[in-house]
Amino acid sequence: MPLPPVLACAVFDCVYNEGKVCHASAIHVGQEHPTCDTYEKGVGGSEIESPQATVGGCDVLLCRYNNNLSCGAPGVTVDFHENHADCETFVPRQI
Repeated sequence: MPLPPVLACAVFDCVYNEGKVCHASAIHVGQEHPTCDTYEKGVGGSEIESPQATVGGCDVLLCRYNNNLSCGAPGVTVDFHENHADCETFVPRQI
C-alpha cells in the first residue's frame, strides 16, 4: 500500500515547511490526539529532506483512516492548532 502524501501544511514555523509543502521524509501522527509528531519549530525550509512528505505512521486508533497503524486516507493536510501541528484529515472512527 503506498503511503499517503501530505497534500498541504499550513504550519509555517516548521523547519520542514516551505511554501505550504512538507519536505520531511515522512511524518508521524500522534496517539490519542492527531498531532503531527514530526513538527519541529524553526525557520521553514531549513531541513528539507524530500520533495513531498508522506504519512509514515499513525497511532491515532480512533481515526477512521487508521489501518493497523498506517494511514489509509488518500492524502492529508496539516494545520496549526493551539501550540502544535495537527492532522486536519482526522475523522473519528464510528464505533
